[in-house]
Amino acid sequence: MKSQLHTPVLSLMLAVPDAPAAIEWYKRALGATVLWSLGSVAGLDFVALPFQDTNESSYFLGPIYNVLIFNINLFNVEEGMNKPDRQIQPYALKAGEGWTYRFGIDFTVKASEVKDGHGAAFMEYVTRKGEEPPNHTHNTEDEMFYVLEGAITFRCGEATFDLEKGSFVFLPAGIEHGYTIHSEEPIRLIVVTAPVREGASSGWGGFVADMETGQGELITKPPRNRDSPEI
Repeated sequence: MKSQLHTPVLSLMLAVPDAPAAIEWYKRALGATVLWSLGSVAGLDFVALPFQDTNESSYFLGPIYNVLIFNINLFNVEEGMNKPDRQIQPYALKAGEGWTYRFGIDFTVKASEVKDGHGAAFMEYVTRKGEEPPNHTHNTEDEMFYVLEGAITFRCGEATFDLEKGSFVFLPAGIEHGYTIHSEEPIRLIVVTAPVREGASSGWGGFVADMETGQGELITKPPRNRDSPEI
């Protein structure tokens, strides 16, 4: 939450004498400004008093210089001085919203891969029989699909997976894969991609790792077979 210090208006009613004296006035004005700045940061209120020196003979440089107003934008301070450098901000999208790209078919990106600091990409798309891509390989990312609507068969290496609504498949990087759509109706899919982390063996210290490494209680797991190995 932002806390913005309001802009100070420092009014200095100066009777300006000769040039050296004018320089002295400006020094005093600067000192007052610095004092106001420190006080503002400390949460103190100041009233700017006019500078007068009755011992100096004065002359006017014109009416506009009689009252000298400094309007100084000093600070735009955000609460939380120790805020991390990572500037990603939270956001929410309603159904159907996102960044939609036409790439053979339309893909709606909900979380970008190319934004600084992102560790995964999230997309939703609708596709139909006959729009399947050719078998292909991603060398730099793992890919995960969740079926929202329809029936589809994924291939990954020598394995095949028949999926329906509510099913999930994980496709590791570096293995050729593809899919075949069986439904006559459109298929709606969620796909999540995440970069391969070479040498990583215990996650990245996130919420899921906390659950998996003992903070959560494992109460059920999938049947032990070739399609759902221990993870």
